Amino acid sequence: MNKNSLLAKRGELLDEAEKLIEGATKALEGDQLKRFDAIKAEIGQIDAQVKQVDDINALKVATATPVTPGIASPAVLRGVEDVKPEKGIVFASVSRAFACAKGNMDAALKLAKDAEDGHLQKALLASEPTAGGLLVQPEVADDFIDVLRPREIVAPMVDDVRPLDAGALSIRRGTSDAVAQFKGEGQPAAASQPSTGSVSLVARELSAIVPMSNRLLQYTQRNSRANRADQMALNSLIRATALRKDLAFIRGDGTNNTPRGLRSFAEEAGQIVQANSTVNVANIDNDQAKLLTMLANGNVQMLKPGWTMAPRTRIFLGSLRDGNGNRVFPECYQKQADGRHYWGGYPILETTQIPINLGSGGNKSEIGLIDFAEVVHGDVEGVMIGMSSEATYFDGQAWQSAFQNSETLIKIDMAVDQQMKHIEGAAWLTDVAWGAGA
Repeated sequence: MNKNSLLAKRGELLDEAEKLIEGATKALEGDQLKRFDAIKAEIGQIDAQVKQVDDINALKVATATPVTPGIASPAVLRGVEDVKPEKGIVFASVSRAFACAKGNMDAALKLAKDAEDGHLQKALLASEPTAGGLLVQPEVADDFIDVLRPREIVAPMVDDVRPLDAGALSIRRGTSDAVAQFKGEGQPAAASQPSTGSVSLVARELSAIVPMSNRLLQYTQRNSRANRADQMALNSLIRATALRKDLAFIRGDGTNNTPRGLRSFAEEAGQIVQANSTVNVANIDNDQAKLLTMLANGNVQMLKPGWTMAPRTRIFLGSLRDGNGNRVFPECYQKQADGRHYWGGYPILETTQIPINLGSGGNKSEIGLIDFAEVVHGDVEGVMIGMSSEATYFDGQAWQSAFQNSETLIKIDMAVDQQMKHIEGAAWLTDVAWGAGA
């Protein structure tokens, strides 16, 4: 089991233990106490396994020679000693080499050595082979995450990111404020205290599967073809991972080991409202005001607000004109200085991961308004790479055979989660048919 999987399992156990305690009205006893003790024992075993993995990694870093026999120390890439690859390219190279070598670390290192690719050799030697694939060294994984973030819409808006190195993290939050009162001279001041609660971040494994042409994997010599192959691989990996993360962070329901999405928090807060079925400028203004009012009534500070919507919705708003032919929402049509469209002064985060085939008639969409200062993300350091040339996969329309299509499947695993410090920071508009007839 790799470290990410161990931490994800640890997080699930901690979550279960916390629910046992929160649901009890007195000290645990009977079957509940037995289960609690079993959870503690299992967490202890996982901690021991994680420590062993960390010890192995520390030994790898400390050694001056490669741990794989028969492979020379990483050579410096001739002629480009001072050239650092673009962010994410080494990650793509590692993915291609590992896939081309059919998951064999010795063969992957030989490919890197034959190609005289010092960056790739160094990254492979510092990565951790596991039963499930290859745990990429943190520096290379971080580069991949850096280039991944701009392709997502939720993660770049979230500044509060917590490490989940223990598999789970409990965050305290205020559920009600202290109350101030006026008093007469000589009268005692009434004391009041704010009440608090907690939310838990649990490491949840995210997997993205990318089919890649075997011919693309064959370009191993460091030349223009290999550079283009790495860039194509990187783009494919980023696209698949970003789309899946956005889908979870926007519409996830928290079941089946998935994070809760922003829509789920709006639903818990009772802040979901239907759009007016008659589409005109006045009704659109009123629908926008509904969401703004819900967040205002929840005393949300709107420190980092933003709209989430499908491209169809944003395009319709940008094309809407008044009786004089003027655009009603010009900021939805013309990007501003930061490269974003705006609506009502707040940035629009558009993605195809928000459906346009919902509701009656199968042509409705949704809009979210979120104060992202209330959103907190958790993640586990490291990205796991796996591969298979025999597996089948679903391409959205039919099942495909990697072997028959001369493809190799590359699987990217990372561990993430999402919570909101105050659920009143999200509101949702459903049954949005704006632009449905376009």
